[in-house]
Amino acid sequence: MSRLETLIISKDNNFYEEFFQSVLESNRFLVKRAATIAEARDLLHQSNGAIGSIFLDITETSDKDPAEYMHDLRNPFFPEVILCVKTDKDDDKTFARPIIDYIRSGAHGVIRLPTYESEVLWLAKKALTLYLTRKRVIDNLEHPDYSDRMAQFFNLLMSRKERGLPLSYKELELFFLPKNKSLDMEEITEKVKRPPVDDYKNTTILVVEDEIKTSEWYKDYLERNCFNVLVANSGEKALEILGRSHTIHVVILDVELGDMTGNDLIPTIKKNYPKAEIIMVTAFTEFDLIINTLRLGAFDYLVKSETDLSIINQKIIQALHKRYFEDFFQDYLE
Repeated sequence: MSRLETLIISKDNNFYEEFFQSVLESNRFLVKRAATIAEARDLLHQSNGAIGSIFLDITETSDKDPAEYMHDLRNPFFPEVILCVKTDKDDDKTFARPIIDYIRSGAHGVIRLPTYESEVLWLAKKALTLYLTRKRVIDNLEHPDYSDRMAQFFNLLMSRKERGLPLSYKELELFFLPKNKSLDMEEITEKVKRPPVDDYKNTTILVVEDEIKTSEWYKDYLERNCFNVLVANSGEKALEILGRSHTIHVVILDVELGDMTGNDLIPTIKKNYPKAEIIMVTAFTEFDLIINTLRLGAFDYLVKSETDLSIINQKIIQALHKRYFEDFFQDYLE
């Protein structure tokens, strides 16, 4: 590939399209443009995998099904999709849920317009790096040694899809990149299809919530579901707990804690407990807040008005699945 290629999809020609194209072309990206998803798909097929990233303007399409859009754009070549949206504060609630759904469906990142040249370039280069890693994997599929692994891989893919969990690059490496040691593919697939849910009992959940009644509500429910629960009703108390030698698997984290924000705590959580998954639960639907939370490494973001305890329990199980899968595959890759 002589030049890096990217695609801009926007319904109407506008200043931001011109800005993106100028920034990307001045940094050696070959830029193509499309006004509709159908036109974009034609360009993607004509490029035969040369387009590695897409900037998708969703300002006019917040009512569309994100999963359907992502499926149309990422099959069969799987380019990385970067969302672009022009909103003001009054639009945040309208776009909050679609943004989360797009990210869950595989979107690489989000740009809120207006933006800066540095942000466009940073996301474009990061997306192309990931795409080239995936392309290397796909290229290896042509080798005869991988024919048997293909069936195993798609069994795994479907079993993970049922839980709404993506495959990590570690897992792609395990299945498709050459390794010196032999792998028992049947054993791997069987373990992945049936993660040890019973072993999740007695794992530790840290609830960080400044409203005492709400935190007690979480604690009572989670303990009845066989989790060990630690509670912090302030950011300071959470830092105290995080400084001890607990084993924390999942953190339920409120955004507003009185003395600090949940986002202020995420770096400390990731530093002290890098494998802990963070589920943000908040009454706020501010666009920038959601994006920053996900960029800092949160596993999911739930809005209180749309969430009951059964959904929180489901998200905890998904988070524990993710941790199990990552630990499991890392053992094979070391």
